[in-house]
Amino acid sequence: MLRYALLTGVASWGVPMFVTMTFFVPHPRLSVPASAALWLIAGAGFGITTWLVHEYRYHKASSTPHKAD
Repeated sequence: MLRYALLTGVASWGVPMFVTMTFFVPHPRLSVPASAALWLIAGAGFGITTWLVHEYRYHKASSTPHKAD
């Protein structure tokens, strides 16, 4: 889960959001280090959330018996 959260959440979502929201759509009261911390934490949260949602869906789909028609 940690690897998925780092690759999918931080590297694939958090870093691009940091670059976009810091350098293309800057916030006047948010410094670059604060923006980096914000988007890296948000990316980790995004990665963990998507991992948990996918795990839930997988277990739900694999535990229900399929009816044969």
